Amino acid sequence: MKVLLANPPWLKKGYYGVRAGSRWPHFENEHSCYVPYPFFLGYSTALLLERGHEAVLLDACASREDYETFYRRVLAETPEVVLLEVSTISIANDLLVARELRRRLGRNIRLGFAGLHSFMYTPAFLEGHPDLDFILIGEYELPLLGYIEALSGRGTFGQVPGLIVRHRGKILATPRGSNLHELDLLPWPCRDQVDLHLYNDTPGGIPSPSLQLWSSRGCPFGCIFCAWPQIIYGERRYRSRDPHKVVDELEAVVSRYSMASFYFDDDTFNIGRPRVLALCEELLRRGLTIPWAAMCRADLMDAELLERLAGAGLRAVKYGVENATQTILDGSGKRLDLDHLRSVVASTKAAGILTHLTFMFGLPGETYDSARRTIDLALELDPYTLQFTIATPFPGSDYHAFLEQRGLLVSRDHQRYDGFHSAVIRTESLGPEELMDLLAEANHRWRRHLHRRAVAAPDQHYDVDCSLIVVNHNGAEVLPRCLGSLVEQTHPCREILLIDNGSTDGSAEAAAAQFPEVKVLRFPSNRGYSRAVNIGIRCAKGKYLGLINNDASLEPHWLEVILGRFSREPETGLIASRILYATRPELINSAGDGVLASGYVYQRGNHCRDDEDYDQAREVLGACGAALAVRAHLFNDIGTFDETFGMYLDDIDFSLRARLWGYRCIYEPRALVYHVGSHTTGSFYNNTNVFYIAKNNVNLIIKNFPRELLRRRWPSILLHFFRQQGYHTLRSGHGLAYSKGLLRGLLESGTMLTRRRHILGGKRIEYTELYTELDRCAADYEGFRRHRQPLWLSGRRKPQHEDSGHEHG
Repeated sequence: MKVLLANPPWLKKGYYGVRAGSRWPHFENEHSCYVPYPFFLGYSTALLLERGHEAVLLDACASREDYETFYRRVLAETPEVVLLEVSTISIANDLLVARELRRRLGRNIRLGFAGLHSFMYTPAFLEGHPDLDFILIGEYELPLLGYIEALSGRGTFGQVPGLIVRHRGKILATPRGSNLHELDLLPWPCRDQVDLHLYNDTPGGIPSPSLQLWSSRGCPFGCIFCAWPQIIYGERRYRSRDPHKVVDELEAVVSRYSMASFYFDDDTFNIGRPRVLALCEELLRRGLTIPWAAMCRADLMDAELLERLAGAGLRAVKYGVENATQTILDGSGKRLDLDHLRSVVASTKAAGILTHLTFMFGLPGETYDSARRTIDLALELDPYTLQFTIATPFPGSDYHAFLEQRGLLVSRDHQRYDGFHSAVIRTESLGPEELMDLLAEANHRWRRHLHRRAVAAPDQHYDVDCSLIVVNHNGAEVLPRCLGSLVEQTHPCREILLIDNGSTDGSAEAAAAQFPEVKVLRFPSNRGYSRAVNIGIRCAKGKYLGLINNDASLEPHWLEVILGRFSREPETGLIASRILYATRPELINSAGDGVLASGYVYQRGNHCRDDEDYDQAREVLGACGAALAVRAHLFNDIGTFDETFGMYLDDIDFSLRARLWGYRCIYEPRALVYHVGSHTTGSFYNNTNVFYIAKNNVNLIIKNFPRELLRRRWPSILLHFFRQQGYHTLRSGHGLAYSKGLLRGLLESGTMLTRRRHILGGKRIEYTELYTELDRCAADYEGFRRHRQPLWLSGRRKPQHEDSGHEHG
């Protein structure tokens, strides 16, 4: 018998649904990348296959596919039975999916539900929804197998525990049975029918792709708000697997699918100290040294256990804290000792393990004071990452019953049962609007805390004040002047790194001989500017980094001025220089970079006279890569240059990412630089730089522009590309290169969309701040454009601002 098991699509504008595999189904921002593996579906599929049935697993939430695509995939499989995993918050969506599947598949197939929705665990639910044939209650691997066996003539429906089914014109219901105690009797969950790279739960930034697995099920603790023990398992029993068999699974799956890390998504991983230690020993014995993370309970940890776990590769843990008031924790069944929590978090950090902490507002007894103490505790504990939510009352939980009895449940619209985005509860002291205000305040204070931490943390580990990094490719004519200006800087504490990108003109050898204080790293071929500069960034030892083009030269006080600005303004992440044309120093090359809402990138002041208009320091969106200064820790926080860009616009891409993550860029007029421009690529416009400008302009927009901005400005974005295509076709003579660049950018959109989720999902400013920044860029651009010098005065064949020609090595 052919069975199709599915996590059906669940979408709304700007969000995607997280359902199967989640203990708390909810919507994630479209730019997020969190996707849990659907364990119950995966185990059920594997069990059916093991027992000789044909089984197909579809996860439309992980693939984010639309409804029509999902329906077509189901029809193409021609199943005899379809099981959908559903949830309370998504039930309205799930019933619509079931109705459409019934319409398309007809009455000959069996269609059923399973999952986290206690209201369907009664015959009345099945009676009220004629599109459905059966319901599975709770943990459903064995009930599903029993149902399929009964359909195949190997048993009866009455023998299947936890089943509600239409049978001979009536509805038959059997009581929930005992959960499987010996978990290792189940086959490993099915992983070869889904794309494992879609699943992402990486606490502490453990590397991707990351395998998710279970070593146990259940939790003996009494939290009134926790859904799975009360609704899915229907009990507080803890069941664990044999550590050796867990590592058997790890070893096989990590090897087969080339996983870079793994995560134990148990309800509570660290119950049973001997078992946890045995698992650590087995990992070490087999040489499984890749990093891993786990969902744990803080008061079951101690310093010794943490050291053993860290020695076995544990790099991050999730701890549920929930609240900073002991009476609230005790009253909600959490019973976490807060003093012990502080000690454990400190010991976790001391062991080199990163922490992700979760907090919620609205538990019984919550007040303004208790909520603000929770925020204060979160900042005091200073985890690597955290999560704030409103408590969600899952129907069937003790928490839901408590609220109903006291009249504190303010909505029965299950689509709103998402603690990230709405409050459906109140407390004796706080209404739903006040709880949402507290959630917003908590997230705002956390973003500010993150920014201050990033700025303040790295003061101690640097060997030198500043590392100056130059990427070179065949720069024999210009490199000596560049390096000479770096060597002559008045600030002494610095290192100079020359990254040579496969030069064939002897420039690297000449530099090594003429400037022995310069460290030279040579590549046999040209790896592109972005990759080369990233290697320089990783090799640098300075607290601050200066990224300098090989055809740029600095005034002797440049570094002194830059370091002075950084020391006075700890929240400044980047500094833009006052860059003049080397051949016409009375003209500005760049006084900072900007981008318009159309996607057009420009260099502020380009081809304007160098006068008092550019004498004042001010905030700008970005810095030109010809001479860019950055705090070194910023690269650890937001990442390095995007190597997909290769060259051109990678500097504004980096600057825009930094702004979205809360860092300011300041134009420093006293940081004076002279720039030749376009030396490496040979002429101002050629097929190479036009291709990369077009490609990377597409990448820049896809990666960094929020959906609302794209929706509002798509006509001007298209017009921008049409204008540029026309310019390069009719004037520069490189129209074909521009077209090829646009096409390549579109082909790279899949990669950019993945990075977009990370960048916009991790933003630390409101979009209104970004829109204000873009409006300022527009006014700035219109202002300086009126004062730009004519081409015959500048002595250049084409104006650099046309098409955003940023110069890179």
